Amino acid sequence: MPERWTRDSWRKKPVLQVPEYPDQAALEAVERQLAGFPPLVFAGEARNLKKALGRVAMGEGFLLQGGDCAESFSEPSANNVSANNIRDFLRVFLQMAVVLTYAAALPVVKVGRIAGQFAKPRTSPMEIRSGKELPSYRGDIINGVDFDEASRRPDPERAHRKRIPGGDPADHRRVRSSDRVPPIREADGARQSHDQRLLRAVFS
Repeated sequence: MPERWTRDSWRKKPVLQVPEYPDQAALEAVERQLAGFPPLVFAGEARNLKKALGRVAMGEGFLLQGGDCAESFSEPSANNVSANNIRDFLRVFLQMAVVLTYAAALPVVKVGRIAGQFAKPRTSPMEIRSGKELPSYRGDIINGVDFDEASRRPDPERAHRKRIPGGDPADHRRVRSSDRVPPIREADGARQSHDQRLLRAVFS
C-alpha cells in the first residue's frame, strides 16, 4: 500500500543533493517560518495545470515551456530575477504562445521556469581552487558564488529572504500577468480562454 504523503514524508527518502547547514537551529527556525507563508502555487492552479496537460497528451493542446537554467537574486545579468526581467520574459514568452496558438490552431499551455532556479545540483559537494577546499556553490538560495568561507557557507536565511511575502517573484509574475488584455483576446477569445490571465501580459 502506498505510503500516505505528508509534508515531512520526504525526510524518510534518500536525498543526495542537500547542503550541509552548519547551524541546524537556524535551519529549523527558517523551516518553521516558511511553513507559515502562503503557498507558492495554489491547489487550484495545480489542478488546472494537470487538466491542461492531460488535454495536451490527448493531442488537444500544445505545451510551451521555457525559462533560465539558473537564476540569481542580484547578479547584473539576463538571469537576474528583477521586475524588468520578469516583465521582459513574460512578454516574449507569451508572444511566442500567441504565434503557436495560431500556427497549431490549438490552445497553448504555458509553463514558465521562472523564479525557481535558485538552487542547482553539483557533481561534487566540495570545490578546490589552488589547494583550498570549500563547499560548492549551489545557487543563491543556498550560498554565495564568491570563493571564500563566509560566502560558501550554506545559509538558511537566504531561503527566508527569498520567500518574504509580497517580495516573491511568483507574486510579481501574477501581478504582471493580470495587467492588461491584449487585442488578440478579442480576435480569438475562445482559444485563449483556457489561460486568459497569462495572455494579458503579452503587450504589457
